[in-house]
Amino acid sequence: MRTCGVLKEHINWSLSMSEIKKYHQNIKINKLPNAEVEIEGEIVAERIDALRNKALQKIAQEIEISGFRKGHTPLEIVAQKVGEISLLEEAAEMALGEEYPIILLNEKINAIGAPKISITKIAKGNPLGFKIQTFISPTISLVGYKEIAKKEMSKKDDIAVTEKEVEQVISEIQKQKKQEEGSRKEKETASPSSNRNDFPALTDEFVKTLGKFSDVSDFKNKIKENIEFEKKIKAREKKRIAIIDELIKSASIALPSILTENELAKMVAQFTDEVENAGMKYIDYLKQIGKNEEEIRKEWRPSAEKKAKIQLILDEIALKEKIEPEKDQIEKEVGHLLEHYPQADRKRVEIYVKTALRNEKVFGFLESQQ
Repeated sequence: MRTCGVLKEHINWSLSMSEIKKYHQNIKINKLPNAEVEIEGEIVAERIDALRNKALQKIAQEIEISGFRKGHTPLEIVAQKVGEISLLEEAAEMALGEEYPIILLNEKINAIGAPKISITKIAKGNPLGFKIQTFISPTISLVGYKEIAKKEMSKKDDIAVTEKEVEQVISEIQKQKKQEEGSRKEKETASPSSNRNDFPALTDEFVKTLGKFSDVSDFKNKIKENIEFEKKIKAREKKRIAIIDELIKSASIALPSILTENELAKMVAQFTDEVENAGMKYIDYLKQIGKNEEEIRKEWRPSAEKKAKIQLILDEIALKEKIEPEKDQIEKEVGHLLEHYPQADRKRVEIYVKTALRNEKVFGFLESQQ
């Protein structure tokens, strides 16, 4: 069973299905696990024969044969050199490139990712037998997401700030200032700093050295506000996680494994960058922890699957609620990122920005269900 290359041919999508000439027959669709299908069928012999000369001309432009300039070898000599099977295989790839998108339209298959194409039967004057495996767009059943969000958002948050928490922060600041002062004196005197445990006194003059604070009372109020802000952020993240976890439990999702693998690849790539930015080669890091990448991927696969499901859920809610980020906001963020990463592919940056902004708007919608 031979495997064809990646299909790159296109059809004229402006034509209606009745106007498109079809050369396939005996199509069977077999459903496979993990949102994948297998398409079996044949391309009629007449089409393969018709494409044989086109395949010969293509090969003639690429092949190098001693005694002839590239692209100027007589077609008869090229045919003898490559053999009939190679010509048929090239013609088969051309034919499948034409027929695959038409089959998807006819069979109403919403395919994602690159198909895996195999030739099962090939002989001159006979129909071409083939099998195509492809992933299909995931199906998701998502109901009650507003009620789930409302239930989680109705829970009270503990964001009260105690006096003890404020004092702990102040103590850390005083300790840090004492250490900085001790280090400075050591450099100036070249002698060890004092071991005294006393901290700088909490006075109006002291807090003014730390920032734009009018007095001790203002300093304490700002600390309290900062602690409360951090607690609100943590509470919001906690509720978002709770909402998503409940949505995953309640949703029915046929998840193609390709989406999990894509998320896994992104996780590994991001972690590799982080390791190398820290000054260590990724392969050396794996040796240090005594693992290989296959083991890392196995450990991370459940997280990757969850990430894929989360994105599908957010996409589904955005679709149902017609949630999209504003174009000017997308352009602004894309421009900002390209300023810092000028070598980045603009299309990929646009997709990343649009997805991130849309996700944030979806979370905002869910958080408004109170």
